[in-house]
Amino acid sequence: MVAFVVKLLILGAFVGGATVAVYSQPELPDASSRSGRHRPDDGPLALKEMLAKQKAERDKKEHDAMLERGD
Repeated sequence: MVAFVVKLLILGAFVGGATVAVYSQPELPDASSRSGRHRPDDGPLALKEMLAKQKAERDKKEHDAMLERGD
């Protein structure tokens, strides 16, 4: 029973040490840029801009249709 507890403690220490080692590694440089620095994430901003354009176009079409029905 004592040997099992010792093995379990050693395993826990090994897993904990490995976790600390992994999270303490520095981030690798970004290979997609020349300087190696991280670029700001353009995905969400581009998506927001695209959705805003689509909404503006939809609103303009609705407005034109409303004016046409009013005539």
